[in-house]
Amino acid sequence: MTTTALVILPSTSRGDTTTRDYVNDSYSAAEIFVDQTAQASTVAFVSVKLQGRVLGTTQYYTVGTISPATAATFTRRLRVGPLATTALDSTALVTTTVNEPFPPVWRIASTNVSTAAVTFSVTANLYP
Repeated sequence: MTTTALVILPSTSRGDTTTRDYVNDSYSAAEIFVDQTAQASTVAFVSVKLQGRVLGTTQYYTVGTISPATAATFTRRLRVGPLATTALDSTALVTTTVNEPFPPVWRIASTNVSTAAVTFSVTANLYP
């Protein structure tokens, strides 16, 4: 099996957003990227959560959060997987790691920390 790349939320101006559920039947790890490219005001930043669904319910839990930066533009990464680490990270990206399996059912939920819109995208690399 190979790595799968997904565009979860294409770059556009938006407020709070929750995606559909994605079913994970073969991936144990993922990298989620948030790329904020514009803000409508100086206090508009986006916070993005990877959420897993409690199977058999409509409840969700937060696996990890990409916290907003205090800059108008930024790119951040969330690594999730049994061996997730930043120890070998050779990029300048701010990376958050969660050392647990990638959930079987997941979604992305973003929260805008102001009432002004923010332009951002969310992409992912899924690993077997």
